[in-house]
Amino acid sequence: PNNVKVAEMEEGKGELEKIKIQLGLSCNYSCSYCSQRFVPRAKETNHKQVDDFVSNMDNWYKGDGSVRFEFWGGEPLVYWKTMKPLATALKKKYPNCTMHMVTNGSSLLDKEKNDFLIEHDFYIGLSHDGIAQHYRSPDPLHDPKSKIGIIDLFKRLAPLNKMSFNSMVHG
Repeated sequence: PNNVKVAEMEEGKGELEKIKIQLGLSCNYSCSYCSQRFVPRAKETNHKQVDDFVSNMDNWYKGDGSVRFEFWGGEPLVYWKTMKPLATALKKKYPNCTMHMVTNGSSLLDKEKNDFLIEHDFYIGLSHDGIAQHYRSPDPLHDPKSKIGIIDLFKRLAPLNKMSFNSMVHG
């Protein structure tokens, strides 16, 4: 996580409300409309940087821990080996934080990841292009493995108002 982007503070406020963590730009799709499709991509982030990143946060984050952490990619789940220990360390250090992530769902969601996301109190936005999905990639809701992971997560998070479906309109 040396690619951390920090959102601007609201005027008059002295602490950050949102911290965006860019895990990398890799994705398991190559959508024609994606602004990141031409960006060179690293194979993966280094999960060994997690401890340094979290301990160094004290140098620049002075808030009370009621912060919103957003995990970004490319596709954040491509970086699971880094994301999982990072989310665990952040939740341990800042128990009052909220965790957010947008994912394409695909075959990367499974019971183990869903359990982790629920245990760490994540809010999930599922990126899905509705009837135009086939222009982007195979529809994860038509893939049996992907569908199981998405439906499981939806059934568990929707009653808590912690899951949304986000659609990209393109032509």
